[in-house]
Amino acid sequence: MIDMTNQSRKPYPSTFNELVDQFNNLDVNNTDGLGNQCEHENNPYQGCKQIEYPLDEPISYGEDLFVVLKYKDNYYQTSFDEHEITGCMTQEVYEKHKDDFDEEISCAGEWIDVETEQLTNGTYSFTIPSFVQLVDQENDIEQEMVYLKEKDSKVVLEGLYGFNRKLLDEEGFTIESFYDG
Repeated sequence: MIDMTNQSRKPYPSTFNELVDQFNNLDVNNTDGLGNQCEHENNPYQGCKQIEYPLDEPISYGEDLFVVLKYKDNYYQTSFDEHEITGCMTQEVYEKHKDDFDEEISCAGEWIDVETEQLTNGTYSFTIPSFVQLVDQENDIEQEMVYLKEKDSKVVLEGLYGFNRKLLDEEGFTIESFYDG
């Protein structure tokens, strides 16, 4: 049996104008889950749009797809370099949201690496790939580091990596750096 999952997905755009066109032409009524069907409007936040693209090869976090998110007329994606978001969470928060870190249950589990082997001062450290803003440079897609307000950062984390908003809002879940590395 041939795996058709990634064969019908949109290819990553080669120009910034193509990226904009793909987002402007989403089929928001289609909920099938493949190709153009991986597009979501108003999820995770009013006004957001997402398109999933296949990776040429799975990354170290085990994911074979990645999302480009349009939020407030800006485009974001995983940075795919050595930069990571670093932080910590209390043991209580980890236990409460344990399913969010399980790759079999949550897509966020494929992106976050929680160091459960080492409990320091009642907290576990974690890393997540950093994200970048996609910008138009003479119709080429360029990536720039971006620093957002806390509320906007949470929307981008939720949209790109599938994080549970309740987890991101927990008092015991702290992001220490968005571009470590």
